[in-house]
Amino acid sequence: GGAGGPSWLSQVLTVPAGGANATLSFLVRLGDAGASTLDVELAGTPVRHAQIISTDDWTHVWLPVDAAEQATTLTFTVSGSAPILLDEVSLGSAISGGSEVRLPLVSLSVAP
Repeated sequence: GGAGGPSWLSQVLTVPAGGANATLSFLVRLGDAGASTLDVELAGTPVRHAQIISTDDWTHVWLPVDAAEQATTLTFTVSGSAPILLDEVSLGSAISGGSEVRLPLVSLSVAP
């Protein structure tokens, strides 16, 4: 972003057409003491999110982006003096409800 004003990070992307439950997902936290506002926008779509970040604990954010089946620009903007850290930014399909996880059963035979 620009010096002396809000900082921003921008990326051109295409939301997959026909993707069920398309979701933008990311982790966010403060990088220093204080608070800042994080604004997320997909240009040309109704997808927008604003959140005040005031903790150094990681927060996981999920945004439905079904309304953005097109090429667009994802922009993160930070307003405030405290830096914000982003991690694990991903775009994909979210499964509604719970998921079944199967773990293999391991049996160890020990001879007496």
